[in-house]
Amino acid sequence: MALLIVASLVTAACAGADSNQRQILRAPVSTLDGDPLDLADFVGGPLVVNFFAESCPPCVAEMPTFETIANEVAPDITFVGVSEDPSSVSARRIIEQTGITYPTVWDRDGSALVSFEALGMPTTLFVDRDGVILELHTGALSAEDLRARLAEHFPSIPT
Repeated sequence: MALLIVASLVTAACAGADSNQRQILRAPVSTLDGDPLDLADFVGGPLVVNFFAESCPPCVAEMPTFETIANEVAPDITFVGVSEDPSSVSARRIIEQTGITYPTVWDRDGSALVSFEALGMPTTLFVDRDGVILELHTGALSAEDLRARLAEHFPSIPT
């Protein structure tokens, strides 16, 4: 029963290409220096948004893979990291440890993650150029899984 409820929530959170399409929400975040920003500001081309935290071992484990693949597909697909850490100091520390160079923002109060109805971390959003969320994935992604999802959602872009 619980699995059915979870599946229903995920389906509702990331509807397919019908009238229930879900647009990336105005999700206020900030730069690591505290300047206001919005996740929707990154829309305009294919987008991968990855929510992570230093205290989340699966998040930390997948970050170097995301960095490698982000470099392979740039500039055709934009990757954005969203830190759910309690402080920008923690966020900067994990970014430095994992070698992330793609844009990273800070979800100071967790409201961006909640606005997407994410069920845990890591959470990764795959968003098309119009801002439609194609998939909301909760859980770590291997390089193979990430490449497969990029090929599925953005077939015109070599991955």
